[in-house]
Amino acid sequence: MKQIAFAIPISKSVALADLERRCKAWRLPRLAYDVIECWYDAGWDDGIVQFDRRSLAAALGATDTELDRAIELLQDLQVVRVRQGADPEAVELLALSTAHCDGSPYLGWWQVYVLEMEGYDD
Repeated sequence: MKQIAFAIPISKSVALADLERRCKAWRLPRLAYDVIECWYDAGWDDGIVQFDRRSLAAALGATDTELDRAIELLQDLQVVRVRQGADPEAVELLALSTAHCDGSPYLGWWQVYVLEMEGYDD
């Protein structure tokens, strides 16, 4: 049996809908979803977003402490990785490139299918 793999692109709206479902399943506060939604929207093309914590907190109507906790929760789930030390900070949207590793085919750019072809030998 021969395996053939192919990938189709995922739309941003599909990814955001799956993120919302996952945030509910993970029981994350709404702010965590708002943060990841904002970052997905801004970083969809390359998976990297630069941000200023104070500006982001103000835009989302959150305190600095609430925002820090939301970002920490997203990092704990390995959905994002914040690259600190620069101003502005940068966040890498890990879920865009590794969605298949966490069980969701919809968090990333691509949905991968593997077909097994009978009658073909490797």
